[in-house]
Amino acid sequence: MKEVPWDDQIKSTTEIVQKSRGDISKILKELKGYSPDTYQFEELAGRITESLHQLDKNLLSLENISKDLFNRLSSDPVGKYMMGKSLTQEEYYILKAINIPIWDASVISDIGLNDYEVFQMFCYEDEERSCYINPGIKPSTHSPATGEILELEIGCAPEDLDINSLRLEQREFFKTYFPFVYKQFNREEVG
Repeated sequence: MKEVPWDDQIKSTTEIVQKSRGDISKILKELKGYSPDTYQFEELAGRITESLHQLDKNLLSLENISKDLFNRLSSDPVGKYMMGKSLTQEEYYILKAINIPIWDASVISDIGLNDYEVFQMFCYEDEERSCYINPGIKPSTHSPATGEILELEIGCAPEDLDINSLRLEQREFFKTYFPFVYKQFNREEVG
């Protein structure tokens, strides 16, 4: 399915509201002009029903566009980030716009990468998981009794991630700009 630009979606909500207001005006005009001398109640009900069906259709379209916009501009990017899934550039900048603290080019001096490209260097994926590399947290702490993680933090510590699963450009990035983080990655054969 082709993604509609969000500004077009917002514009279409205005158009739907305008159409809906027109339908309401038709209903009010019919009710105001009704008189048993002009036409029968059944005829009035038929005219109003048609306008009400169109109004209902417009409101359903408005509801669907609103849901799509909410998902696209809020819940989807936040949810993907919380689950450690890779973000599109649009999703990344949406998170920045709603003040979610995420990695950007300010973490290092000018290296020729934009904010999104730096952020992508912190995205980790292997066969078992996808997450964000978070050098600021401790290696996972599991409760022996329940196996649940005791702290709620976004991402995984480098010690919990296999260095061999990093993309080549990620290895070079961490080796060059964050050597202390590079040294923390797990270098043991897993399972």
